[in-house]
Amino acid sequence: MIFTTTDLFIASGLSILFAIGIYPIGLKIIKKKVILENYDRLLSTLWICGFMFFVLSVMQLFGNIKIVNQYNNGLWASLGIILSAFIASASVMKNVANANRIEKEKSESEESEFFLNKSISELNNVYELLKDKNNDRITWILAARVLNMSLELSKKIKKDSHKEYYHLQEFQLKNKLLDLFKEEEYSKLEFYAGVDNPLNSNKALAIDYISDYLLDSRKIKCLDEASLIAIFSFVEFSEDFNDPIDDNKVPNTLEEFNRWIKKGSIRTIKAPLKTYFEYTQYKDREEIINEKYKNATF
Repeated sequence: MIFTTTDLFIASGLSILFAIGIYPIGLKIIKKKVILENYDRLLSTLWICGFMFFVLSVMQLFGNIKIVNQYNNGLWASLGIILSAFIASASVMKNVANANRIEKEKSESEESEFFLNKSISELNNVYELLKDKNNDRITWILAARVLNMSLELSKKIKKDSHKEYYHLQEFQLKNKLLDLFKEEEYSKLEFYAGVDNPLNSNKALAIDYISDYLLDSRKIKCLDEASLIAIFSFVEFSEDFNDPIDDNKVPNTLEEFNRWIKKGSIRTIKAPLKTYFEYTQYKDREEIINEKYKNATF
């Protein structure tokens, strides 16, 4: 079969116009991300096919230009139509790419926000489980599991702004748990042995509990070792921890400090700091020690 120039022009135009017309309809119907990506690829392929038909049309047109007569003069009008269609389709293809990018960014942002909210919610649940200073084995195991699962969820947070907010919430939780673990109960063997009222008990009873645990695993009251490691490891600060206040430098001299006090229209609030900083930063150490002994009463 031999295709005429007119046939190729028609095929080119139909391919391009089909791609232009069907895209908005399909975009409304198809919502799934993977299908949308394949849909865009299909239309791009269709557009390329149309472009190939167009090139072949032009080649055939100019290859037979000497025999253009009254029967194919209409080809020039067709050429103008096809060129217009290509200009329109180029704009459509650009919109296709932009729409796909925006849809992808929106989807990624929503997914990142979902994991952000879930991970923070579960981190807070860890504190809720432990804040009453209980030494219940099951509760500590549950807290450790929830903690580890929330940390896994946090790894799926993609947006940088979401990551920064998550790290802030994690930092605050670590400090809340650290304050909790400074309580006297957590320094007692009785607490980890699962003894009720560990502050009012004794070490001998704790050893009895541990011995029973070692001899018969069915007599479990002692806290689970893996859960302790998980929770206390979480409150550690990593070696590469960047302290948020590192950039807040103390003025080098008393004169610089006095200028700092005057900044920000809160001079009266900052003023009481002056005497403290004079002693800690700007006075000679020996002078302070001598003042201590001078004021001492024996």
